[in-house]
Amino acid sequence: DKEVKAWTRARNAPAVMFDDEPARTHWADILELAERLGGEVPLVPTAVDDRVRLVGLAHEIMGENGLLWSSRLVGIEASLATEGARGFPVPIARHLGARYGYGAHLVDRARRRVGEVFGALSAMLASGGPYYFGDRLTALDLYSAAAMNVFAPPPEELCPMLPVVRAGFESMRGDLDVPPELVAHRDFVYERQLELPI
Repeated sequence: DKEVKAWTRARNAPAVMFDDEPARTHWADILELAERLGGEVPLVPTAVDDRVRLVGLAHEIMGENGLLWSSRLVGIEASLATEGARGFPVPIARHLGARYGYGAHLVDRARRRVGEVFGALSAMLASGGPYYFGDRLTALDLYSAAAMNVFAPPPEELCPMLPVVRAGFESMRGDLDVPPELVAHRDFVYERQLELPI
């Protein structure tokens, strides 16, 4: 939307606007602003070791070459290799490929990264629970819950999507399967803390 781009001066969403401060589009900057403004529930642990774990794992989910980035590369590859039968339609895959620096030589590494991040998140959940930091909700729970929707989209009545987007995500089942405990965690977080339908 041209008006939104002109207002936020950003090409990505979300873009958080606050007072006369510059738009924030990076997850860490948005989280820092949220913590500065305060709220009923702090989303970042106070203990430095826990903060480092949260920021590190959040980057593993949302950062460049992280879980979502890597899954996008795998999806682009599937689109191009199947002429759009899997993943997104080819024109969308080409557009995304340019934005994500797609190259066929990157896909094996991207698959490994997806598996590594799934493994790290599963291990952290297994060590405590029901949240990543035991009995306390943090930003990591919110980021993880939202990210799992890419790998296991909730039903249409809970998460309406454009048909082409849903088809693209659904077509990747069997290729990048999210561990069931991460889907269960997603459902737990949405039922208790996030609004449904999405």
